[in-house]
Amino acid sequence: MQYRLFSKICQEMGPASCDYPSIIGNDDYYGGLEGEFVISTKSNRTGTVVLRHEMGHNFVNVGEEYDNGSSYFGVNSASNLANVTHKWGHWLTGQSVREEKATYRLLAYPWADLSRGQQSFAFTSDGNYSRWYILVSVSAAGEEDSLEFVLDGEVLPWQSRMSDDREFYDWHGNEGFTAGEHSFIVRSLTPSTNPNIPRMICSITIHEFGTEEEFQSQNDIISAFPTWDVARRVTYRPTNAGCLMRNMTSNYFCSVCKEGMWYQFLQRISLIDEVKVHQTPNADRTKRVVLNTLKLGQLREGGTEIDNERLEIRWSHGGLDRPEFDDRFEIDAEGGAWSVFVKFFTPEVLYDPNGLLQDVEHFTVTFQANSTSTGTP
Repeated sequence: MQYRLFSKICQEMGPASCDYPSIIGNDDYYGGLEGEFVISTKSNRTGTVVLRHEMGHNFVNVGEEYDNGSSYFGVNSASNLANVTHKWGHWLTGQSVREEKATYRLLAYPWADLSRGQQSFAFTSDGNYSRWYILVSVSAAGEEDSLEFVLDGEVLPWQSRMSDDREFYDWHGNEGFTAGEHSFIVRSLTPSTNPNIPRMICSITIHEFGTEEEFQSQNDIISAFPTWDVARRVTYRPTNAGCLMRNMTSNYFCSVCKEGMWYQFLQRISLIDEVKVHQTPNADRTKRVVLNTLKLGQLREGGTEIDNERLEIRWSHGGLDRPEFDDRFEIDAEGGAWSVFVKFFTPEVLYDPNGLLQDVEHFTVTFQANSTSTGTP
């Protein structure tokens, strides 16, 4: 019912006025959902964190990158290594595709209230890996003595971020787990002081990795990083944790997702907004023609520039190139049939198989005896 109301409101705003709508819930804590209307909350701590991740699903039609989910598709997901080559082979850091050596030991979303007792988790390692990584998320743990995390009987160092909102904490180990059984325990040391939300262990993921030569952990590396869904089936993602579609605390989308966004945006809009032929002829029997494009490349406002991004402009008259007008947005054109070609170059797109980064507009410049006619795009 509410969605029908929101859709009606968007429709009443007019065409192209409600492309990526969002709903902000009147709640102070973590929450969100993707969909036609992206949902987040007014949380000062996590509201924008959730919003940018969920909005990412709409900016580029992709599923998740984190483990233990159920939706993996789009430019950032590959079902096998051959598919990696097809989808983001042009972005690969290395010369050839390879699977980065990693495995999961525990993937869980317990959402357990710790006031009811500690939560214990068992997992097994085969002893064949070189490093481990633990990531947890908790709520209502805004005091220094809130929680304790214990790995194989050893208390892990932990410091509260002094927020009761859902928070993510992690630990790294420079040696792999020994072969055999292991345990991870989460316990509350004090009662929660927040009357609105329980103190919970929300999620836990434990992974093991090969050496740096076997698993490249730097987040600017683009390769084939394994991801496990809720049924423990493997797909591949482009980066370790360099994209906010996997790591919600990241500030950036990975290169593969950004390229996908350009594809999706330029399927909906054109590089050329308008070619306007002025009505009044010039003294030299020409008319002023003004090209209006998206404000990209050299037209970006100060502070938003992207290095090596530019718009290339080429004009032709009667089928012949007019190089004297190259890269000009305004020209004085003689009468006849004209075309203007615009090509967009950006380091965020390396491959443009469908020609989305180029546009052309054909128009005619005409004159009448009374010199009052206009060219019509």
